[in-house]
Amino acid sequence: MGMAAYYRSQQLEIIHLKDWQITYHEHNHVSIYTIGFVLAGAVTLICEEQAVAVQPGHFFIIKPYQMHALLLPSVYNMIAVCLPKELMEQHNANSLREILSQNIARLDLSIKATCLETAVGALYQGEPPLSLDGDLLASVKHLRLNPENNSTIQNMADSMYFSKYYYIKRFKQKLGMTPHQFQLQNKVRKAQRMLENGKPLTVIAADLGFYDQSHFIKCFKQIIGLTPAVYRQAVSRLP
Repeated sequence: MGMAAYYRSQQLEIIHLKDWQITYHEHNHVSIYTIGFVLAGAVTLICEEQAVAVQPGHFFIIKPYQMHALLLPSVYNMIAVCLPKELMEQHNANSLREILSQNIARLDLSIKATCLETAVGALYQGEPPLSLDGDLLASVKHLRLNPENNSTIQNMADSMYFSKYYYIKRFKQKLGMTPHQFQLQNKVRKAQRMLENGKPLTVIAADLGFYDQSHFIKCFKQIIGLTPAVYRQAVSRLP
């Protein structure tokens, strides 16, 4: 299957995939910009219904809430850098590039300086990320921060004075997925943090409202590409 290493700090996350053969199905990242640097092999990025083959030495950028998928025509090596929206707002391109360069060097990883400079510059160009309307923003925030709260879709629709059908339709139009899919995705994101803090799988499954441990493992692997146990072993703090 290859090797996956996740390095995390309070500011950012760096993921190193080596000899990787896992496809990532359609999903999005909330309030996170992602730069993917392809080092070897190739990946096909599906974004906004367009397919782009990303070759070695090139990069791609995913904006917050942007629906995307990664398909693999071959085994690939890649470094993905995940940047909170707040971090970008606190820095310009030069200072952000310096932060990334220092952290990548500490991990003994290598990205060409010109490629890194071009990628960071591209982050600050082009159209801004998706902006949510006030009525949907509260619902999205609730599902992101409290995905274990099993509020029914009907309750969330009622809170905005929408019909259930209209709420689901509007949510999917804006975010590219249904409220249930978004909630499940954020349950798994929260599970990642709990795994890093040493929580047992049974506790995580119960706390986040999965049916049982096997259901949690299945959902986690479907979204992350690894089992919870393998993911826990792959995570470390940035030095």
